[in-house]
Amino acid sequence: MGTLLMGLLASALRPLPAGAQLAAVVEIRVSAVAHEPAEAGDTEAHEAPAPRIPPPSHGPLAGAQVEVLGSPLSTFSGSDGRAVLRGLSPGFHRIRVTHIGFADQVVEVTAVNGQTTRISVELLPDPMVLAGFRVEGVRARNPAGGVVLLPEEAPATVRTVADLVETVPGVTIIRRGGPGAPATPSIRGSSGDQVLVLVDGMPVNAGLTGEADLASLELTDVARVTVIPGAASARFGAGALAGVILVETGARSPSPVEATLRGGAFGEVGGTLAASRSLDRMERWRVSGRVHQETAQGDFPHRVPEFRGGGEARRLNARSQAVRGHLALAHLGKSAEGRVRLHGERLRRGSPGTVVQPSLTGRRDEERVGASASWESGTPSEGWRVSGGLASQEARHADPSPPFGAPYRARTRIRDLNLRTEAWREVGLLSLQGGAAGSVRGVRATSLEDGVLDRIREIGVWAETSGEFGGQALPLLPNTALVRPSALIRLDLHDLVDGPVASPAIGLEVVQGGARAAIRWTHGFSPPSLADLFFQEGVLVRPNPELEPERVRGEWSLEAGWAGSLGPLRPELQGTLFQGDVDGMIIWFPDHRFIWSPSNYDVRRRGGSLTAGMRVPGVGLHLDGTLERTRVHYTGPALSGQVVYRPEWQGSLTAGWQGEYLDLRTVLRRQGARRSVAGSDLNVLEPFSTLDLGLSLPLPPVLGWGGRTDLALRNALDVRTSFLADYPLPGRWWTLSLHLSRDP
Repeated sequence: MGTLLMGLLASALRPLPAGAQLAAVVEIRVSAVAHEPAEAGDTEAHEAPAPRIPPPSHGPLAGAQVEVLGSPLSTFSGSDGRAVLRGLSPGFHRIRVTHIGFADQVVEVTAVNGQTTRISVELLPDPMVLAGFRVEGVRARNPAGGVVLLPEEAPATVRTVADLVETVPGVTIIRRGGPGAPATPSIRGSSGDQVLVLVDGMPVNAGLTGEADLASLELTDVARVTVIPGAASARFGAGALAGVILVETGARSPSPVEATLRGGAFGEVGGTLAASRSLDRMERWRVSGRVHQETAQGDFPHRVPEFRGGGEARRLNARSQAVRGHLALAHLGKSAEGRVRLHGERLRRGSPGTVVQPSLTGRRDEERVGASASWESGTPSEGWRVSGGLASQEARHADPSPPFGAPYRARTRIRDLNLRTEAWREVGLLSLQGGAAGSVRGVRATSLEDGVLDRIREIGVWAETSGEFGGQALPLLPNTALVRPSALIRLDLHDLVDGPVASPAIGLEVVQGGARAAIRWTHGFSPPSLADLFFQEGVLVRPNPELEPERVRGEWSLEAGWAGSLGPLRPELQGTLFQGDVDGMIIWFPDHRFIWSPSNYDVRRRGGSLTAGMRVPGVGLHLDGTLERTRVHYTGPALSGQVVYRPEWQGSLTAGWQGEYLDLRTVLRRQGARRSVAGSDLNVLEPFSTLDLGLSLPLPPVLGWGGRTDLALRNALDVRTSFLADYPLPGRWWTLSLHLSRDP
């Protein structure tokens, strides 16, 4: 490996000889079609169905943008639909083809030195896909109102799912430290346990707290992330009160071997090794695996708030260690797809406590193992899917010498079984879908008496109908408009909720060219977490077994967006308004004895966001800006004002430039003021801004290996602050990574 690294560095520093100039050419012919083409290998003739809306054109498609992912190379198709990419490096490339009014398509091409490779690409009409936005990668709107993110285009500063979703409007990532520290999502002012996170359809929210640690989900194993803001229990059941984050794993390239080495500030060291191999000549069976290990000392200097005495201190006992791995077997057939995945994780973290009560001996250890499987059969117009998974979690919290109170030691074991099935079918202009999901959770904890809570069961059934009509179906709309109404209902039974829970949802979407407008009305509910009900690590805390579930009884959201083309410019604009009061939000408060305990509180919740973006593909430049406001106010007579730690205002500005040999990205984030005391402006945490910078430099291929090096600088302005009082964030810190992959 040392010889390989020296060869890479030497090749990067010396110019290429004249005889080694790269001269691979790829020619792409882009055409438009009015229906989905038959699958490769079909021998029977099929009559093409009538299009639901008149397609913008037939045959060759002019003006389509053709760009090489991970490269500044980009061009447009001519009047004959032909686009030519010159100067590509020989080897494997992923090329994206886009056009206003059509769905994006990514194709895989192997370029040969000195030769011209010719392929054809057919684009299907789908204006809705292009009515979305980019956030450090491709962002598109799906029928559920979700934001789709592709990690393969993320900047160097983005390493985890937490980093990737942080700039999505409405999403706030709550961090409790530096490298290795937990990072939980909040959507539209929610708590962490009100956001459901699914990895390949299986929930990863902690069985104890109900929160998902997005910092533990490395992007090296992620193919796509979808963020669905707003109440989503009508489709996903309990825990989706504020939104859902869907994570899909899988190799993003066919490279048989990949390796990553990483080092950084605060003693951060890590590495990843991945391998993938096809088991047959048709490449229908593929096995892949990945192992990741990282450690961080985590200690860092910080500023003590003035109301805590002021001055400087050092965060101690913040060391973390993580080992993760998976093994997957996938089958991709003509009309069926299946996957089996085994995964495991071990986390070792210190529990440094708060600024006023720091602990040098607290520990928090977690272990997770599991298996999941899925099988899907059919076509987009008719088919079915079944999936399931087994998971085991064990958490140990201990402090033999806490700064206050008696020593404690707690151990919790949770076993989960999840099953899900769904089916879909198109009948004329209508699409019918339905399914069922169930789970059984076994609980063993030292904080519980035997038999108190041995098993938690949940079962839900749902049905959905949606349509797709031309504008002539409704008055005042042009014939070329696309109208998509939908209605959804789900019924859940949950052991922690009294009686059945019905979660309806209705929506209406209108798409015209690059413009889109949608209105949705949804329900959501989230049962209390086990930590809220029965146990919580630490001292001076007391759970509340009388808690009621949290509910959103009708959340309205209105969305409007536009994406267009002005010569070489690609402007985008998106706005969202929402209102969804929460009945019984669970919030922790201290009593007169400073003992913390949770209770239910009704809150009023409303807000909105505005996002504007501009892309200049010809020069590799893009800009995105977001401003959002979320008001989450108490409604009771004893408390008033914004709920603690929910910033009312926040925003971000992202910019990137991709040159021939350099990729630069920057993200500026602004967090508004946050209350730290319920119903009072006392000790309000001041607003703060952070600036992240990222640089990527590709390395030339050597001995069949290619790669790149990434340099990330987090909090470049060295802002000493905290999102939560008494849980400081680190100042400026950096990470240097080297990625190597074997050319297929």
